[in-house]
Parts: sequence; structure tokens; C-alpha cells
Amino acid sequence: MASGVDEWRRHLKGCAAHLQAQKWNGSSKGIVKSCFWAFARIDVWAAFISRKTTLIPTNFWLDDMSIPSVATRGDIDDYCNLANLIFAEIVNFLATHGQDKGGHDSAYAASVSLLWQKLQDWRGYRPQEVKPLLRNPAASSKVFPVVLYSRSSSICGNTFYHSGSILLLQTGEVPLQAHNISSEPNSPVWHARELGGISISNPSHANWVNQAQPLYIAGTVFTPSGGALTLWTHDSINRQDVQSQVDLSVQRGSTINSLAGDDASLETWEGEERYAAEKVLLLKQLVRIERETGWKTSDRAVDLRLLWGMG
Repeated sequence: MASGVDEWRRHLKGCAAHLQAQKWNGSSKGIVKSCFWAFARIDVWAAFISRKTTLIPTNFWLDDMSIPSVATRGDIDDYCNLANLIFAEIVNFLATHGQDKGGHDSAYAASVSLLWQKLQDWRGYRPQEVKPLLRNPAASSKVFPVVLYSRSSSICGNTFYHSGSILLLQTGEVPLQAHNISSEPNSPVWHARELGGISISNPSHANWVNQAQPLYIAGTVFTPSGGALTLWTHDSINRQDVQSQVDLSVQRGSTINSLAGDDASLETWEGEERYAAEKVLLLKQLVRIERETGWKTSDRAVDLRLLWGMG
């Protein structure tokens, strides 16, 4: 996973072919099921990074894709895996049709609306164990909310939910009336702050290795454009100079002053730039994940620095 995405997609292709040949999917039993979902999470993030579709089509992933049905069965892991599936459907849709605002036909808007409704249905049908055990909204002294979960799978499922919501909102095609209970799900900033809060509040290494991309997605919201043109339309950029700074900071065990600024400079920056605190905390969390787990996140830290003009 530390190698380029094209290289690890090459290795995934053999796994994908074997799983499909054996008809093993997320509804299989025992260790096969666990292996499938481990593969699926890697597959979807590889697809997201490369802006391609998943190697295994999403219609193969589960025998029963009904949100109410899976919720009724009461298996928490199965329910949380549904969020992974819906996110994969979003990634595949955007890889095929793009994410640019404007210029889309009614079929595009209808597809976005359908995917959005799936996400909100997933949120609405969540069993109690999938909801936060404790949630403290962000106060003036805290940028991100405290969001604690009792289960690792709940962290994963809600992370996919917020990530997918941001991607759909960035298309500009989500109907505002699609969720009339609360305005929060219609706000990309709310979803981005939830992602930051979930990652920081739950020091779960098993989940942290899946959070480099969600934190990057959150970071794209904290730009003037809201990141709509960032994820699916720009070409790769040369990041060598910034990457060397990030790698050096990680190797030295730095408090990432060179990446994000210390607490004193943060106060000054907050008065000068919108979302400055959010940006700093996201960078700090990415470095923390790499330092504690060994899972490389510095590529995404570099991408965010360049996106925010901090290179």
C-alpha cells in the first residue's frame, strides 16, 4: 500500500478474479466474508485515488442490498458494510460521469439524487450501536466535535457515510429538500468536521489505516470552491518539494510545526484565513496516523498543502 496506486491495483486484480470465480462476496460466511470486505475497502480507495471504477462491480458485493432488510437482521458489521458498498457506488458513478458542477442532464441529477437518498436512508436506519456512543458538538474551544463509537465497524461505516455525502454534495446536484429533518446532512462543512472529529476522537489503528482518503476528502471542503473540481478533474501535480518536508518531519518525530504550525502560530493564522484551524488539525492527524501506524499518509498531506496554497 506504500507503493503507487497503479502498482497495488495490479496486485488487487488477481484477488478480484479469484473472488469472482469462486463467487465469494460480502454475503459469504466466515473468514471468506472477512477477506472480501478487507479487499473491498482497498479496492474502493484504489478506485477513488485513480479515479477509476472498482475492480469488482458493486452488484457482485452482496446478495441482499436492501438497507431496511439488513437493518432488521441486526448484524452490526453487515449494516456498516452497506455504507462501504454505497460509497463504492458513488465512486464508480463519479469515475464514469465526473463531478463537475453544471452541464449535466436530468439522468445525471437523478442518479445523484438516488445515491444521496441511499446514504440518508443508511443514516436513518442505523441501529443504536451504529450511532455515536457520545457526541459533543464543536464548541468555540474545539474545531471538531467529539464523536465516540463503541464499535470499530461503526467508525468505518460512518466514515464512509460522511465521505460519500461530501462527494455527492460537491456535484451541486443534491436536492436540498432531499433531507428535511435536519439541514446538517446538506452541509459539506458539517460532514468534513464530523470526519475530523471521528478520526481524532477514536484512536483506533484498525480504522486509521482507512482514514487517509476520508481526511483528504474532508480537507477539500475547506477551500473557496469546496473542492468540487479537485477530486475528479485535475491532473496529478508535482509535489516533490513539499513531500520531502513531510517525510523529514515524520522521520524526526516532529510536532509538525513545519507542516501545520504550532499552537501559537495557529492563533494568528485563524484570524487571517478561513478554516485555518481545521486545516492544521487535519494535517496533524494525518501525521499522527503515519507516525503511530506506519501507514503512509504524507502523500495526502502534501496534496492538501498544495490545494490550500501552503506549499
